[in-house]
Amino acid sequence: MYSIVEVTIKRGEQILLDLLKDNPTRAVMQNDFFRFYYYLPFGSYITPFSLNNIILKVFEEIPAPKGWKLIRDYPISIMKTSLLAKLEDIEKITLDQQRQASRLYLDGWVFDTITNGIYTKEETAIFIRQMYLHGYDFEQVVDLFSAIVKRTTLASYFLDMMKQFYFAEDTGNAIAYIINQQKQDTKIIS
Repeated sequence: MYSIVEVTIKRGEQILLDLLKDNPTRAVMQNDFFRFYYYLPFGSYITPFSLNNIILKVFEEIPAPKGWKLIRDYPISIMKTSLLAKLEDIEKITLDQQRQASRLYLDGWVFDTITNGIYTKEETAIFIRQMYLHGYDFEQVVDLFSAIVKRTTLASYFLDMMKQFYFAEDTGNAIAYIINQQKQDTKIIS
């Protein structure tokens, strides 16, 4: 089942406007705000966020916006990877701002994950985001993931997602930048 993503932007927000034009889908308008609806690609996951004039929400069913005028009566389309990548970059910025060193309680989803394991890319993405958001470092997440997951098919996806969050120098992740610099310095000395 596809999740539905609602992207709300303010008029004149050029960061996403060009990508949204290339991804035609159902759209509504109210005052200076536009809402675009997409199906999230199967196996993908994104955390809801709000940054400046961009708001992203995720739903299981198509929301009925009250007071919004329909401006594009298109069927809801599946989000293209270029738009998803840009939204994931913005998501990463918001997660960096919210990141804190608070440990997760072993209840709810975390308890279920530890006892039952991780079997899908979506569960892997949620797991990494939760660990990152709560301040777990790279080694802790790798150790926990390898203890929980027995499916080797998720390993490459896991490593790709980990690189996005933990080794992204250009996204402002200062800790990852320092770690990378230390690794480079060690190589130079050796």
